[in-house]
Amino acid sequence: MTRLPDEYFLQIHRGTLVNVNEVQRVDEWSHGRFQVYLRGMAPPLIMRRRFAARVRARLG
Repeated sequence: MTRLPDEYFLQIHRGTLVNVNEVQRVDEWSHGRFQVYLRGMAPPLIMRRRFAARVRARLG
């Protein structure tokens, strides 16, 4: 099985991976959820609180 490179991809939800180079911003939304805005994608993706610490550490 081939794995995606950890330096380029992050898990933001149970079934959702994103390319860190495409993340424009992350906004706190409601009830421990966040909205992740990607370049070229109109509706934001939803990120759960349990993934937020790892994502913020990687994105700064």
